[in-house]
Amino acid sequence: MIPMRYKVGDPVIVMVERGIAKEGDVGVIDAVHKDCYTVGFYATEDALIGNGKYYEDELRPQLEKEEESSFRKGEKVLTLKEVATYPAGLVGIVIDVYPNKKALAVQVIKEGEEFPAVLPYLEEDVQKLS
Repeated sequence: MIPMRYKVGDPVIVMVERGIAKEGDVGVIDAVHKDCYTVGFYATEDALIGNGKYYEDELRPQLEKEEESSFRKGEKVLTLKEVATYPAGLVGIVIDVYPNKKALAVQVIKEGEEFPAVLPYLEEDVQKLS
């Protein structure tokens, strides 16, 4: 018998949509079966909303609390720091958000350049524009 990766009580994130759960929802392993798990989804610690059966490759561990960012994809920002020869003071668009690292991928264009560049910025190195 192949050892199971998760045990009862482990918090997991589902990577598929099934039943009441959507991709990215956090559940708790309620039971371990021969080749799958029963994952429970709770409103509070004791209030089960529902559960479902999931295979190991449909789950990932919730190792740490998923961080949130105050920035969103598509927002306009002003750069406050020079990055890779691109000066501070450029207006850019947030292309991707990495909340656990407090970082952003920002598309900027330097004066005199024909094409934009996507550069990494820390959240503290940009400012939101209204």
